[in-house]
Amino acid sequence: MSPTLTASASQLNTLIYLFAHLCYAASMVFFFSRTLTTRFSVKRPFLRSLPFLGILLLYTGFTGDAQSPFFKVIFYCTSLAASIFLYKARFWRRLGNYFFIVICLGIVEFVMGLLYYPLMFLLQQEVHSAADPVVPKDDPVDLLIFIGLPIVMQILLMPFFICLWQTAVQYINLKILIQLVLATSLSGSGVLYVFPQFMGKIGWIFVFLGTLLSILLFFRGIHQIRMSFHLHQKEKEIFYKNLDNYKAVKERNLHLRRQSHDIAGHLQTISYLLTEGKTVEAQKYIRELLKIL
Repeated sequence: MSPTLTASASQLNTLIYLFAHLCYAASMVFFFSRTLTTRFSVKRPFLRSLPFLGILLLYTGFTGDAQSPFFKVIFYCTSLAASIFLYKARFWRRLGNYFFIVICLGIVEFVMGLLYYPLMFLLQQEVHSAADPVVPKDDPVDLLIFIGLPIVMQILLMPFFICLWQTAVQYINLKILIQLVLATSLSGSGVLYVFPQFMGKIGWIFVFLGTLLSILLFFRGIHQIRMSFHLHQKEKEIFYKNLDNYKAVKERNLHLRRQSHDIAGHLQTISYLLTEGKTVEAQKYIRELLKIL
């Protein structure tokens, strides 16, 4: 009898999480390949990014971990390394590009997670999630469905994210964008919990400091957005005021040019009459001209 390969539910869950993270990271590096300029003259920058994702495979293969805070640190670092080493751009632009796609994919993941349970209810499917009210962990099939929905939506929306960056986002103040995304990433991604994992109770101090930093960054970013909006409104008001002044000056210049043209025509007529010796007609023309003026 030939041996069969079996895997426990926890191992299947680990493989599903690893698959989801690899798809997430592949979406990120694909976004980089369409929005950044490569450092080297390569035809397929996306393929050159894939070896960075192999770090996740190696780590999970040796440790069996695909969910811990330390895994998330490695995940974000590998994607950021692909952006730094393979592409050239100004630091803030490259960092803004990275944080933009992180927040876009995160929003899709969050929204699809909210839609999962209503969808299961409409399909009249049983949800095995007694242990965790957010992520179904009891049944690998439910977990695969839960994770598969964001992956599909992320792939479908990727052209929109690329277009949004190229047409609008890259022209805004990227430092503000980085502050807001960094604030939400520190407080919501679970990366900070790597400190208690390795440092014990002392690590919770760093969790508190990191959360406090994320709050400060968030409110500072909101304040800068308000200041930027206020400055934009002032610049807009000054622009329209200057535009009105320009139109008024242009209209006056056009009126003066018309007058100059008319006066030149009248002088030519008077000169012609005097040249022909028609002084009476010239005097009469001048009197009529004075009445008009």
